[in-house]
Amino acid sequence: MPEPITSSSTAAGFLMVGSVSAVTILAGLDGAALIGAFAGAAVFVLRSKDMAVIARALYFIVSMVAGYLTSPELMRLVAIHDRSVASLIAATLVVTILNKGLDWAGNINFADFMINLGSLLSRMRGPKNDD
Repeated sequence: MPEPITSSSTAAGFLMVGSVSAVTILAGLDGAALIGAFAGAAVFVLRSKDMAVIARALYFIVSMVAGYLTSPELMRLVAIHDRSVASLIAATLVVTILNKGLDWAGNINFADFMINLGSLLSRMRGPKNDD
């Protein structure tokens, strides 16, 4: 059964959308990109149900800011011509990618990693010439 929409959740939604709109007017930010980042952050937070509320709120802020800031780079790398769409995609993905990278880095054996990196770099350099 879906949750009923209460007046407090509706008021919180209007407050969030109103504050995003006010920030775009006052700060001179790209409004479409900020709304896209807001939507992407909302998608990320709604998808992650196993986190505490405070963690979800912090992830929402980080996802929104990172999505807004990384959208020009995403537009440059991928054939996306609308910054709001790029912001939505970036905000949805950036925190997930960073979390996966941090999990991988936490599980890595640093000594083995450095040995493998050294052998990879020596192979890329090619054989030594003693002329």
